Amino acid sequence: MAPAATPIAALARVLADGSMDMEAMALSPDGRTIVTTSRRFIASDARAAGLDAGAELKGRLPPGIFTAS
Repeated sequence: MAPAATPIAALARVLADGSMDMEAMALSPDGRTIVTTSRRFIASDARAAGLDAGAELKGRLPPGIFTAS
């Protein structure tokens, strides 16, 4: 699990057609590494979209970046 100070953010919006658009990002604690992703989905798939986006972000961050020291 990441430390409490891990900078992670997500923003989801409902679009005019009823679908949802989400942008998510994670940063290293020093702010030097930034990874972003986005998803478009229907509301009933929000949980799966969030989990998928989180897994992608985690997979794109350098290994051990959030290891507690």
